[in-house]
Amino acid sequence: MARDLGLFGRPLLPSACTMVKSMMALLWPTSGRSHCGGGSRGPGCRSSLTILAAVTITTSLPLVFGEQPFAKVPWAFATVRPVPRSHRRGGSDRGGAVVVSAANVIDGGGYEDNGGGGVYRPFASYAWTKLAESGLFLPEFGPGESDGGGVGTVPDDLRSNTSAARGRVDGSRVNVEVRSMRGIDGGPIRLARYALLETMDPADGREGETVCAANAIHVLNLVAFPNPEWRGCGGEPLPVLGMDLVSLPGDKHLVAIDFQPLTPLPETEERRVLPERYIDFESLLEGLHRRHCIESDKLPWGGDIPPQAQRYFSPRAVWTRLLGPEALGTVQGAVWSAYQDYLDLYLELMLQAKRDTEGGPDDSHDAEEEEEAMKGALEGQRSYLEYRRANDPARPMLKSLYGEEWTERLIEEVLFQHI
Repeated sequence: MARDLGLFGRPLLPSACTMVKSMMALLWPTSGRSHCGGGSRGPGCRSSLTILAAVTITTSLPLVFGEQPFAKVPWAFATVRPVPRSHRRGGSDRGGAVVVSAANVIDGGGYEDNGGGGVYRPFASYAWTKLAESGLFLPEFGPGESDGGGVGTVPDDLRSNTSAARGRVDGSRVNVEVRSMRGIDGGPIRLARYALLETMDPADGREGETVCAANAIHVLNLVAFPNPEWRGCGGEPLPVLGMDLVSLPGDKHLVAIDFQPLTPLPETEERRVLPERYIDFESLLEGLHRRHCIESDKLPWGGDIPPQAQRYFSPRAVWTRLLGPEALGTVQGAVWSAYQDYLDLYLELMLQAKRDTEGGPDDSHDAEEEEEAMKGALEGQRSYLEYRRANDPARPMLKSLYGEEWTERLIEEVLFQHI
């Protein structure tokens, strides 16, 4: 596996090879052309990752790098909490670091299952809370509840699953949880969803308690889809909020955060991402990208983009690869700050879009042109979904854990559902 990818110094166990290879083919490309019209760190840079479902993956891969077992590196979160805004660095009202309480780090690099979760659990919790409280979504359906099988409903038998964690101590489990919310009728957001996958070990000497191992893959995939039938910008489509955060054994991290276009961007110098009506938000988005990706050297350009995925990424994307023992600190600091900034701006944009249509749709545009543009937005989402159904890098891992039938249903009915 490692020799095939040319990334790591030691091979993975065979059971992990297929999943990581398929993930890396998408997340860590070795060929293709970048879109850096402004240089390797310029504003023309485009990101490389597509995201559909919010998926937090914390699964175990027994690797050894160099002379030290990866399991001995205490890099997992124990008690995780955001730094209060008044104490965050850099003056940003959303920036700052995530604090790790070393007192709860278990020997071998695990951490207590006290709500802190994996590396990206605070990221997922922050986003889901903000989305749920935004007023842009209907109440989340609970177990046994349904809207008749429509978008936003997770079937009860797909909400969770569990499997023995291979290659770990007896009693270790890999648990998955899936959640989804549907946007309000007539609102600018169609759907948001996530899945949480974690490998849990039994805590030594504490019956019934578990810890989450550090020698694991951690991934957060989160998406909020715009409503393709929303009539607020003359048919100009709003972007997808796509966030993909990946940590791999060996202190390797990949980050893609973007307002992802669903139709080709205009061939203009500025490569505008948002509808013309929201040019002020475009300026704010450009400012975030400049601050996090150009003026700072903490999140360097991540490299080439797979050609088949290029159409889904904007010049304002945060796309970086972080390497080495200090990289987790960058995830906890610079990535955490960028993540919050992009999420918060997306919600501000969507709330403004909702306010702009509360008095009814904008009738100042040509109806026929608007209808054609809306068809293009719908086809863009369908194309995106089809691409992800066919190329989901987590499919081999999910199949090995939960079986082919359950995995294919999850992908088809929830993660990449037809619209």
